[in-house]
Amino acid sequence: MEISRLLVEAISAASTQRNQMPLPYSPGAPIFRGSDVTTFLHKYQSLADFTSTNPASPKAVTMFPCYCVEGSGVRDTVVMMRGYVGPDWAVLRCKAVYPYMAAYESI
Repeated sequence: MEISRLLVEAISAASTQRNQMPLPYSPGAPIFRGSDVTTFLHKYQSLADFTSTNPASPKAVTMFPCYCVEGSGVRDTVVMMRGYVGPDWAVLRCKAVYPYMAAYESI
């Protein structure tokens, strides 16, 4: 009986973990480095959808900068964008494209 209970708990824990966004910098987690913003946003959105995480949720929007590389100014830029404060995923997603698309197009 004890083994059955432990097995059920282990399966339940594994299912719960599988349905969560991976932690930033963990295997499978998208990282935005300041280039190819549309691919990053697509991966972030797809991963959120796959894990049943609502990317429009305040928690997902608040965690968004954590998936941006440290020390490059990308995080600082993201947290200053309209849509981060609010939070509003649709606005943040649109606003995140502009500064990085302009940098990409100028190359």
